[in-house]
Amino acid sequence: QYDLSIQVIGMLDDYDRVLFRGTVEEGSWSAFYVCGGLMQAAVSVNRFKDFSAARRLLRGNIAVTTDQLADASLEL
Repeated sequence: QYDLSIQVIGMLDDYDRVLFRGTVEEGSWSAFYVCGGLMQAAVSVNRFKDFSAARRLLRGNIAVTTDQLADASLEL
């Protein structure tokens, strides 16, 4: 882990699509695991804002579109 902050929320066992924000090359990224259009889980590396938003959305059972998840210019 060293200089990486890795955070995971949700269940990663049931998804049909993975959407990314950021890149490995940038050193920070988030992956959002979606099943049937609903976010099921998220993994974030050095992207605390994405993780905080994913936690709030998942815990609150708040719907978010795949376009919103994939668009890094939008706040979740």
